[in-house]
Amino acid sequence: MNKLSRRSLLQKMARMSMLAATAPWIPEITGCRAEYGTRITLNVVLHGLFILNFTDVNIELFTPLVEDHIYRAGNWDWKTLTHLLPTKPHERAREYELLGVESLKTAPPVDSEYNIVPRESSYQLRPECSVFTIHLPFPRKISLIRRVTDKNSTATCPSPSPSPVHILPISRLSLCQVLTYSVPDYRKLALSDTSWSPCIDPATQTANLHIWAEPPLRLGQDHACHAYGKLSEMLAPLQFQLLVTKTAPLDLDTGVCGLPPEQEQGLSEWMSGGEGSFPTNCSTVMLGVKPI
Repeated sequence: MNKLSRRSLLQKMARMSMLAATAPWIPEITGCRAEYGTRITLNVVLHGLFILNFTDVNIELFTPLVEDHIYRAGNWDWKTLTHLLPTKPHERAREYELLGVESLKTAPPVDSEYNIVPRESSYQLRPECSVFTIHLPFPRKISLIRRVTDKNSTATCPSPSPSPVHILPISRLSLCQVLTYSVPDYRKLALSDTSWSPCIDPATQTANLHIWAEPPLRLGQDHACHAYGKLSEMLAPLQFQLLVTKTAPLDLDTGVCGLPPEQEQGLSEWMSGGEGSFPTNCSTVMLGVKPI
């Protein structure tokens, strides 16, 4: 595909984004097998700054409090998104659990090339600093999509002071991470303590649950430095050093059944009609994961 054709396709997807915010869009994705009845596939799509902590029994999803971030979960319909933060002053951080999905006994391996995986000896996890916790069963598959890399990357954030014990440079990452689950009965599917219910695509027998922890407005690179600094506080004395100064266009094909390319958009793109956002590059750090 030449550059002009690719640009035209991306512009077309951007123009469709606001319509898709309030109406379902049936994707034309090959390789999907429709299963009729109550069994469906669920994709949990992460957008923003997260920690996925792989334990012996499940996965814990954490995120630090960043002033410019908002925290939401739900279908691809901005009018019905659930607020994940406490709503009352001095209320404890909320805990949620994904219910109604099949869980594997162990976590699947994850592509290590675009994954941020620190050594266990380099950090001490502080879950009490997270603004919420979501307990997730082990999925059938984990996909890293909308990948970003910069071969000529140099440090974009100031060096931390005083010097930390461990510095982890980030030159490759993905802007979306997708956890895919088998669901025996969609009627039992729920995110505890929320009103979320799945919106099922009848063409692919899939549903998508999106979770955001990122800014709703276009921000500059200084935001990414600040956000990764907050993430470092949860994993001290580890310090993240972001080297990537560019972002990635929407994938022409996400490779995930039931997930159209436009649903890779971050909040700052989606809420502005697809006009795009400056590469803040908030991403997910995975702890205790098995790399491929």
